[in-house]
Amino acid sequence: MVKADLIAASFHISNPVTASSTFPKTSTSKSITSPQYPNPYPTHLDYDWIIEAPMSLKISLTIVELDLPVCRFECDYLEVFDGLESVGKYAGKLTNVTVISATRRLRVRFHSDMFHDEAKGFRATHKLECGRRLNVSSTTYSLFQSPGYPKAFPPNSDCIYDFITEPGFKIQILIRRLDTDSCCDYLEISSDSVTLGRFRTIRSHSVTSFGSSMRLYYHTDSEGSVQRFRIRYRKVK
Repeated sequence: MVKADLIAASFHISNPVTASSTFPKTSTSKSITSPQYPNPYPTHLDYDWIIEAPMSLKISLTIVELDLPVCRFECDYLEVFDGLESVGKYAGKLTNVTVISATRRLRVRFHSDMFHDEAKGFRATHKLECGRRLNVSSTTYSLFQSPGYPKAFPPNSDCIYDFITEPGFKIQILIRRLDTDSCCDYLEISSDSVTLGRFRTIRSHSVTSFGSSMRLYYHTDSEGSVQRFRIRYRKVK
């Protein structure tokens, strides 16, 4: 039996179907498991889960628990592909193994052979790996916006953006547009470990750092469909 699940960063997951078909449904799930986990899984399985992130983002996959038999010859296994390249094939007992993708696409493959075992299988979680460091070298405003803007930023995200400039200068951030839900999404700005503000939906708000660095922390929860931001930044005296 073959199964393919598509898990996009907005968490659209296909129903259990063959690899040639897709029937998307909305879900906020961030975990995948072997069938019947934590009970023993069936024999003769070949399952694929495809996890995709938006452009410029990567994926962090953590194998929380793995319980598969170890054989002299290949039998049951869990294999992870980064793009087209296999980056790990796992069996035996493991906990908390993390793989961070180099591309925006991971494939998780689970195979069981014809022999019945009492092993539990596996449970894995995944999240977006986001954030970056930006060097601020100009006194003219530069543009920075959430990935995929004006599309909504993916849910369940925690992203850190560090802005750095040369000593003797400060950093000025102009929030041109910030859209959040009414509850729990926010953009937090800090400088020298001091919080300058935690912001929800606003337009045209300016913030200046104390020194030559500034950090933006962007959080989205599992709900909402409008999360996005668009800012401009520059160095100032």
